Amino acid sequence: MSKEKEDKDAQTLLELRDKLEMNGAYLAMVQNQQRRTGVNLRRAQLTLDEVQALPESVAMYKAVGKAYFLAPKAELVSELSGDVKAGQDQAAELERQQERAVKAIKAIEGEVAEVARGNPGAQQAFRRLMGGA
Repeated sequence: MSKEKEDKDAQTLLELRDKLEMNGAYLAMVQNQQRRTGVNLRRAQLTLDEVQALPESVAMYKAVGKAYFLAPKAELVSELSGDVKAGQDQAAELERQQERAVKAIKAIEGEVAEVARGNPGAQQAFRRLMGGA
């Protein structure tokens, strides 16, 4: 196989490596967001469950910044229900994003295998371009 072909395939491998790193970082970011969303969703759901269990006559307060204001139970339940729904929607969207990222990573890994399989000398040229032997 010609040196030019090996160098071209090695360059392709470098580009694929960069794409793989980028998609890996994106996947890590999505997973981090999923963890945060899960915590917020559980917190909102637990709070909603506790508030709903209380009688209507209990005085309830809503935090606004550093201040607390008296609020009707129905208003708090409505806001917490909205928070739970928003958290569920966000969790579903993050799940779709994670699936897309995993699919993209698998596709790139397949391309890397294809290039390496199509040109055995590409691995050596790739290492040469990376600065290693």
